[in-house]
Formats: sequence, C-alpha cells, structure tokens
Amino acid sequence: MKQLKIVLALVGLLSIGFIAGFFTHRIMAKKRIEKVRNLVRKDRFGTQLFEFIEATPEQRAQLDSLVKDNGRAMQSLYENFRKDRRELIDSLELNMAPHLTETQKAQFKEFRKHLSRKRKGKRGAKYRKEEEER
Repeated sequence: MKQLKIVLALVGLLSIGFIAGFFTHRIMAKKRIEKVRNLVRKDRFGTQLFEFIEATPEQRAQLDSLVKDNGRAMQSLYENFRKDRRELIDSLELNMAPHLTETQKAQFKEFRKHLSRKRKGKRGAKYRKEEEER
C-alpha cells in the first residue's frame, strides 16, 4: 500500500511537471513570435534594436532618425508583402475558378478565411475592420 502511494505521487509529480513544461514552452514561443512581429512595426523597431545592442542614451540620440527611417521602410515592406500575398491569392482563386465545382469554390473561400484568421490572432478591432474592408 505504501509503495502504491509513492508510485502514485511520483506519477502525479511527473504529470504536473510535464503539463507545466508544456505551457511554459508555449508561453515562451508566443513571446518570441511577438518579439519578431514587433520588429516590423515602425514604432517598436528602434526600441527593440536599441535594447538589443545596449545603446547608450547618447547613441540613441545620434541614431534615432536613422533607425526611425529604417523602421518606416521595414513597415512598408511588411505592408507591401501582405498586399502582394492577398493579390496573389486573388489571382489564384480567379485562375482556379473555371476548373472547380461550386462546392470547391466554397471550400476555397473557407480556406481564405482560415488564412485570414491565422494572421489576425490577437490584433485589435481596428485592424480586423481594416482587413475586412479590403
């Protein structure tokens, strides 16, 4: 009986450790993804860069305009990428349409919604409204 309690306690501790590790890894992965996303946002690009290189206040003052310009360029590239990807999917849908059944066309539209949902994630209502208008 005593051995059974010990075995059950060990199994319970291992289970708790596994579950805690799984969720910790998930949180860390989300933070890393968000950090990469922030690099393409013009208002956060400089902050992240300065933190990474451990810039002094004097260096920040000297490099601020250069970094802001590059942050705007990065944001522009990202926005153009999204626009180009949307145009490519539109073109694909148009070219595939004559070869698809009505059911497959509806499935393609669901596929587009699936792609859109993945991109939106936890973004705000303002962004979702802009996406829907496009």
